[in-house]
Order: sequence, then structure tokens, then C-alpha cells
Amino acid sequence: MVEKPRTADPEVIQTCASRIIQSGALGRGHVYPKLLTYLVERALRGEVPKEFDISVDVFGKTRTSVDAPDAQTRVYVYKLRARLDSYYAGFGKADPFRLEIPKGTYHLSAVPNEREARPARRPFAFATYAALSLLTVSLVLNFVQFRGDSAQGEPPVLDDPVWSGLNASARPILIAVGDHFFFGEVGSHVRIRDVTINSKEELRTSAEHQTSAELVFETLTYLPKSTVFALQAVLPRATAAGKSVSLKLVSELTPADLREYDVIYIGFVRAMAILRDYYFSRSNFSSDPPLYMNLAHAESGEVFVRSGPVPQHNRDYGVFARFHGPVGNEILVFAGIGDVGVSAIVRSLAGGAGLEQIEPMLGAERLHAEQGFEVLVEADGHSRTDLDLRVIGAYALRTAAPTPPGALDEAGAGGRLSAAGR
Repeated sequence: MVEKPRTADPEVIQTCASRIIQSGALGRGHVYPKLLTYLVERALRGEVPKEFDISVDVFGKTRTSVDAPDAQTRVYVYKLRARLDSYYAGFGKADPFRLEIPKGTYHLSAVPNEREARPARRPFAFATYAALSLLTVSLVLNFVQFRGDSAQGEPPVLDDPVWSGLNASARPILIAVGDHFFFGEVGSHVRIRDVTINSKEELRTSAEHQTSAELVFETLTYLPKSTVFALQAVLPRATAAGKSVSLKLVSELTPADLREYDVIYIGFVRAMAILRDYYFSRSNFSSDPPLYMNLAHAESGEVFVRSGPVPQHNRDYGVFARFHGPVGNEILVFAGIGDVGVSAIVRSLAGGAGLEQIEPMLGAERLHAEQGFEVLVEADGHSRTDLDLRVIGAYALRTAAPTPPGALDEAGAGGRLSAAGR
């Protein structure tokens, strides 16, 4: 790999820093602008600050109270790198230079901007985690109560192209919900979200861990609100089959689960874990890693991209797929690029709002639910709620090659799935 040329040109570095601070990419607080300004000043003097210097000069610690090593400094510099990545993936995409702080050092320099969208790493508030944890626990308790109540009077699954396959076997149903993986140094209250690190195994092999091998990380996961509330629409349909239904985080999904259960996935495209490659090997669409913020149709070349700021009006896309698993079991996918996409695809198909539009498409396209199909939905929303939706099309899934013997066995700690037909 050829290293990009770096510059210490004062004008370039100062211009880059001013653009970033003025854009608001560093947030409303003063910590990150202060930290970046400090690193700029040291870079212009040709100096590389040490962790000890940053702790004293930026965070106001006394020289006698600074522990070595200082977790606070490492965490804030890590998060500053994340905010720089986020800026250059958005507002600063067209900037001629980008500021970088190479891992393992606190030396700031400018390099030519290759205009690559880099994954954004976001800090995670514990108040949000606590609220979502309580919501998840409440949901599970309500689910248990719901199963007990529904056993007496729930009608059977309707004979429609979405749900009819769940009646075909006695296999139990597993609902895999897409969760987000966070990590942070032990003893620190800060947690990091990196979309390229979605499991403990990926964290162990990541550059973050390799450059800080002496650190020990604590991990946690949380469920996006759209995924949690989508369960409200899916659970009645799943339990109506009269079979055992269980819940599992998709980050904990194993290849063995894909043999033993009829699987229903609910969540973001980027959170599909081992299901993502398995599904896209059959799909008419592809999605670009590592952010998975688009769906590209292979035949037409049309690309569907989530657009608009989430707090305001935005447009999103959701996809549903039904196909057979490795042993003829049923797999249903309710996935969205973002929250609005998840909400729309579940409301459209789990709630029945889009079935009237889909059934004529299936007939016109001579698609058969038994052979596998997928549906693309476009939705406009405000914040994380879909307001209206349009079914763009229904498509026959491609035929994947037979899964090689042993390909569904667990592969190390990551439990990777060898997807056929890739």
C-alpha cells in the first residue's frame, strides 16, 4: 500500500481546520474544537504532542494527577478521528485536503482527499442505552404475555404470498432483530459505534485493537427504535402460525440457526450480519459496504439511495424477501437502509398495507412465492417515522447454487456463513 503524501503547510492545515469547525461537524460543545485547535497549533510548530501533554493542556489536568496511560485522552482523540471521518464523508467530501491523525500517534497532518466515504463512528449516550434497554425488556415481557393470550383466540396465518410458508412445517420460528454493536475501553463511560466493527471477533481483529493491543474493551449492543416497534407488527403474524416463537439478536445468530428454524429478520441492511451475504447472493440488488446506504438493481443499474437529514423530511427504502433456507426452511427478510425504510417495509407487508399492490405484481410478473421473491418499497418520512410509501416493484429472486456440504458449520468465533452463489 502506497502511503499518501503528507503536508505540514500551515495555510493548508489552518484552512482545513477552519472549515471543519465552521461546519459544525465537531458538535456544539467546546471540547473537540479545542482539541483540534491544539493539535493544529502543535503541528504548525513541528511538534508531536504526547498523551501527557494533551491531558494537561487540553483537559486541564495537573501534572501530578495525570495517570499513565490516560484513557480520557485516548477516547477523545479516537472520537475526534471519527468526527473527521464523518465530516469528510459528508460536507467535506469535495475538500482538496483532509486532516488526519494516524493511529498510534497524536501528530496531525494534511493529506490529499481521495473523496472516499469513510464510516462514521458515533459516541453512544448511556441514557439512550438505558432507555432502549428498558424498552426491550418491556417488549420481551409483553411478548411472553402476548403469546399466552394469543394461544386461545389468534386466527391462522392468512394464505398470502408473505406469510403462507410459515404453515408449511413444524419448525419453530426465530425472529432475528438487527442490533448495533458498541465498544469502549474498560473503566471508561464512553462507547464507540463503528459500522465496520459489528462483533467481538471483528473488534479483536480490527486496527483499533491491533494498534492498542494492551487495551481491554467492554462491548454492548442496542436495538434501533424502528426495529423494536416493527416487532409489534410482526409478532402477531409469527405467533399466528401456532408454533414456538423466539427472539435473538442478529449479532448472535449462528449458521446452525439457519438450519433449525424458520427465520424472520427485522432491521437495517447493514446490521444483517451472516444473513446479508446469504440474502444478497440471491437478490436482484446489491449494497455498497461498509455503510450499506444504497440498493442498486443489477439489471437496470438504477441506484436507490437514502437521502435527506433524519431529523427532517427524508426518503428511504425498504426491501422484503422470502426464500428457502439451506434445508428448505422459510426465511423472511424485512430490511431497510434506515429507520424509515424498516418501518415502511414492515407496515407494508407485515401490516398488510402493501399486499394489495404486491399480489397483482406477482401475478403479472409470473412470480411464485414458493420459488422466492423480493419487494422494494420507497418511503418518505419525517424523523424516524414513515409517512407514506410506494411499492416500486416485485422481483423473482435469482437461484443460488447449492450450499456445499459443511458450509453451514460454525467457522471459528465469528460463526461466518459461506454464502452459496456469490
